[in-house]
Amino acid sequence: MFTLFLNYDRQMVRCEDGGQVALDWLVSSRFGNKTGGDTKSHGMFAPQSKRTAAPPSENGQPVSADTIPDASTLPLDAPVFIMLHGINGGSHEGPSKWAVATAASRGWRCVALNLRGCGGAELSSPKVYCAVSSADVRAAVDACHLLYPAAPILLSAYSLGTYVVGTYLAEEDSKPGGAARRNVVGAVLTSCPMEPHSSYAGLSDPSIPTGLMYNGMIAAKLREYFFKHETAVTEHPEVDAKLLNIAAMRTVVDFEKAVICITHGFKDVDEYYAYFSPGRIIPSIRTPTLYVVATDDPFLGDLSSVEHSIKESQFVSLAHVARGGHVAFLEKGVGVFGQCWTDKVTGEFLQGVLEPRSELATQAANAAGPPKTIIARNHGDASKRIVARTSFACAADDDDDDSGAIDAKL
Repeated sequence: MFTLFLNYDRQMVRCEDGGQVALDWLVSSRFGNKTGGDTKSHGMFAPQSKRTAAPPSENGQPVSADTIPDASTLPLDAPVFIMLHGINGGSHEGPSKWAVATAASRGWRCVALNLRGCGGAELSSPKVYCAVSSADVRAAVDACHLLYPAAPILLSAYSLGTYVVGTYLAEEDSKPGGAARRNVVGAVLTSCPMEPHSSYAGLSDPSIPTGLMYNGMIAAKLREYFFKHETAVTEHPEVDAKLLNIAAMRTVVDFEKAVICITHGFKDVDEYYAYFSPGRIIPSIRTPTLYVVATDDPFLGDLSSVEHSIKESQFVSLAHVARGGHVAFLEKGVGVFGQCWTDKVTGEFLQGVLEPRSELATQAANAAGPPKTIIARNHGDASKRIVARTSFACAADDDDDDSGAIDAKL
């Protein structure tokens, strides 16, 4: 699979609820001066090298095909960088590609995560992707940890993907051992709508024409997704195929009410928004995380509503700038199709979390203690989990430790 100057290799991974995600592993750059080995001779993901971690590229060095090493030359303990997209996105999108290329230039092993039904992946269960698709991230992290158990795992996402990664971190850090059980050491979340209720209100206010325009554009993309996967979605036992009129849906909330809330078991949109709201999940995150937003982002929502949670956190930081729109942190002289400066910020922050913690930082982390609020969908009944599989729902034994099977199609 080719995308700009990157060669990807796809791995399909089964999720705990019967869905599947596509992991597009960066193998090499398409062009440039190759100094590494032959990736084909080393298999798809596992390199032969057992060197210690490669040093990152020098600061300020332009990202190009020449700065991206072949995956076969990376050591087994090289950090694994997982990049997650936004609505209907995937590894083919510019923000994903440049983030992956920038991270690869640091000597990190990179993989772009395509949520269920996205990036050309088949929707294998009736549960669609949404802001709480933490199972998709969990499957990706588990697969990466299985392949590279000695490697630290770094997470990055933009737009809707920030909700998904944030939810994953809060749920995992609510468990004993936290996300660190899988060597997840840090995350950067870019252009996150920081308060979902006020964010959507801005998209449905008649006095804000740009908001209405964005609402219609997103709804069009969602119609495209649901038309493509309509057969799978209507196999859900609680989705009435006769009443599901995708063509008539014109706003984001139409899809959330008709499909997302039903397939994910929320009673209404308010309960759905409340579950992944950053103001609720941030206090439970125990993984170093950076949110990067622009105050002119039309999707931002009420930033003040979450500032207190961030200020009280020893693990979550917020960087906000005046200009940058939504995933549009353009760098002067680069152009609209080039690298964003947030890609560099992401690399610098995650490079920092790879360094040993100072004594003061360790003390602050220890003093924070475990989360006071447990983020979990099945918290009321920890012994059972209800999952949707094809045309029926079944109860499965709760298994949030190492015994979860990974169905990887290599």
